[in-house]
Amino acid sequence: MPDVDVSVEWLPFFLDPSLPPAPVSKRDWYNKRYGEERVSQMIGGMQKTATAEGIDIVYTGDISTTLPAHRLISWSKAKGKQNELVEKIFVQYFAKGKAPADVDMLVQAAVDAGLDRAEAQAFLDGSELKAEVVDEAEHVKRSFGVSGVPFFVVHVDGADALPIGVSGAQEPDVLVKIVREALENSTSTAE
Repeated sequence: MPDVDVSVEWLPFFLDPSLPPAPVSKRDWYNKRYGEERVSQMIGGMQKTATAEGIDIVYTGDISTTLPAHRLISWSKAKGKQNELVEKIFVQYFAKGKAPADVDMLVQAAVDAGLDRAEAQAFLDGSELKAEVVDEAEHVKRSFGVSGVPFFVVHVDGADALPIGVSGAQEPDVLVKIVREALENSTSTAE
């Protein structure tokens, strides 16, 4: 495969748009949504995979609407810190059980990602990008038929070829194959 300059953009998606801003027990919510038996199976599989990859993951703690986190992630893109911020939020949610609407956590994640505390706090205290994030999440859902995460969309900038979407956690070789396919499609449409 030729040298490829890859960029990552995090797009919003709401697994459960009805989640409230106030935190609720993550485990209770999972059990209610998926059933206790399925949750036990899911957790076992996810913990095994996380442990193999050296990732800490907990199923205690809280869950809430993800809108504040998505707004902040969208805001951080223009500042060139989107990947760094997502990583900090993931650690807080997956390893420490913090709710995605916890403004104090989000501000600290922004600071830890290299963003200004006062700017992040002011942004989260306002409503900037709220409508845009909700609209973008709906657009992503409709355009690609997204029903869960992770979901990857691969496209080649400047090409007429359609983006390729793939759902679910994928092995690196699968993602490489999809990037190759996107490159081949972009080359064939340019001819």
